[in-house]
Amino acid sequence: MQIYGYPLNLYSVSADFVRNTGTIGYGGGGGGIDNRSKIDRISGNFIDNTCNGYHGGGIANISGETNTILGFFLGNNAAWGGGINNQGTINSLTGNFIGNYATAGLNGGGLRNFGTINSLSGNFIGNKTINNDVAGGLMNCNDTAAITLSADSKDIIFYSNKDSGFCVG
Repeated sequence: MQIYGYPLNLYSVSADFVRNTGTIGYGGGGGGIDNRSKIDRISGNFIDNTCNGYHGGGIANISGETNTILGFFLGNNAAWGGGINNQGTINSLTGNFIGNYATAGLNGGGLRNFGTINSLSGNFIGNKTINNDVAGGLMNCNDTAAITLSADSKDIIFYSNKDSGFCVG
């Protein structure tokens, strides 16, 4: 199942997204969810999803706003943001990102953020970029990108992410 959230405004999406493929091309995104509008709450497991375009193997939040994301992101891939590519706003993101990868360099194997994440908690384990560039675990490299770690952030684990794990620009 794939959800393309434009121009829809959805209250809640709760599902497991397994082995889905997102659209092809520069504008294509989201192996599981491609949000370009507003989704209040997303919860579920995102496993082995692929984006043949650029944005987010599990979730692409391109110009959208998502209040809460609770999820497990395992083995997803895309050019930008293997687990999630965020270029919009996510108010609260809690998840474990394990074994996700980005197929283009400098683009966040687990999470790529070029937008705003107001609260982040979770673990980043074994994520990578294919081209051996930086930002295997999490990429936050943009003059306007912002991530605020949650009160529980002292418990965030970055482990065995290939490349630098965390990029701040």
